[in-house]
Amino acid sequence: MMEMYQYQQKPYNLILSDLCHVINDVIPDTIGIYLHGSLAMNCHNLKKSDIDIIVVFGADLKLKSELRFLIEQIMNIESKYDTSIEISIVSKGSLSNFIHPSRFIIHYSKLHRERYLNDPDYFCGWDVDPDLAAHFYMIQQRGVALCGQQIISLFIGEYEKAYWNSVLSDISCDFDEAIENKVYYVLNYCRTLMYKDEGKVGSKLEGGLWALDHLEIKFKSLVGSAIRVYKSEIQEEIDLTEFKKFREYVLTLCGINLGEKNPI
Repeated sequence: MMEMYQYQQKPYNLILSDLCHVINDVIPDTIGIYLHGSLAMNCHNLKKSDIDIIVVFGADLKLKSELRFLIEQIMNIESKYDTSIEISIVSKGSLSNFIHPSRFIIHYSKLHRERYLNDPDYFCGWDVDPDLAAHFYMIQQRGVALCGQQIISLFIGEYEKAYWNSVLSDISCDFDEAIENKVYYVLNYCRTLMYKDEGKVGSKLEGGLWALDHLEIKFKSLVGSAIRVYKSEIQEEIDLTEFKKFREYVLTLCGINLGEKNPI
């Protein structure tokens, strides 16, 4: 068993410990397990945020049955702690010989939960994901090695350009898709501008707080509402007209043609 990073805050210490034990039990030759996203940046909301994990494996192939069993164990941890986990397993070669979009061995998130539960043959694996570039770069910049090889010696690829392209692809989704999760996109637009202006990789909450200090006053009420909803259990309506104006403002600043779905 690898030496594990001791996360202090409850219940995250228990969740991460359970995750690491399950992963190492199923994949004994795991190179490392890495945390990124809001929990790595100390601004996680247990009820609203995913726990974001990348697992690095030494080879590129593994028995499908063992990987399915691993996903079942991860879903059990989600149920035990009433939280959401997003995890991708990648090979070591995808980090050192980085190609965008990168290939993953298996992926799981709450979007796949029902299919994994209801279809014993369902398997999201051996495919490519353009979002992995963003995950790799976030780990390189602000990730936490929960166990295994150090980040500095493993995440050695040139991920930054692909990270920015991945960010632009995410924020340039169709308007109808964006309005289904306005809080997410308001804060995502904010952290995109933070990175564009200052080169800082941040969480959604950090991006929102940055925006309150740096954006024009006409957008601050919208951003403030998104932050309050994100940080708590309150229900607060995000004004659709203001959301549309802010989206257009951000996409224009980022050079995205509003008439195109994905201009990258």
